[in-house]
Amino acid sequence: MHNKKSFILGSLLLAMSMATIADPSVFMDLSHDFGGAQLGEVWFADGQIDEVRANQGLNLAIGIVFPIDSGLELQSSIGLQWSEQAAGNGSMGWYSFPWRTQLLASLGALSLGGGVVWFSSPMLTTEGVLAPLGERRFDNALGYQAELAWRLFPSAENGGMRVGARYTTVDFVAAGETVRGDSAGVFVRFGF
Repeated sequence: MHNKKSFILGSLLLAMSMATIADPSVFMDLSHDFGGAQLGEVWFADGQIDEVRANQGLNLAIGIVFPIDSGLELQSSIGLQWSEQAAGNGSMGWYSFPWRTQLLASLGALSLGGGVVWFSSPMLTTEGVLAPLGERRFDNALGYQAELAWRLFPSAENGGMRVGARYTTVDFVAAGETVRGDSAGVFVRFGF
């Protein structure tokens, strides 16, 4: 398994080094992922219960696009993912720093992509009355993702806006316990 992960990361780094570095562009990604195993619950005074799940929450990322060939590009971004449920006397949240790298093929306005996601410092936090449950720090994790997007308002220089959906599969491990982080998400990507 370790050799497979090393091969995939090495292949992506090789593709990045072969990319046409003369015309890179920048993008910003705003997304929300749904799913993953339930890590905990927050109870509210009105009886409402909200869940905190692994690999669920808002994502804000900034990245670089490296054109490789006509209709083919390499994207790499770093971001912050967070989801917090806060009651009046306590809160629980999920945080991680995903580094996404993928190959993206454009077929007109439609684009298909796939690659890897490195989740750095994933953790479950607790505060207030939930603090005794304790924080859980997970090991860094390598996941895989696939996406489908539609380009809106294209500009001349690889800009414009894409809206799409993605699926991520990943396992998080803390103190020998494995937690599934598989999630589906939606995103809006702005190119500059």
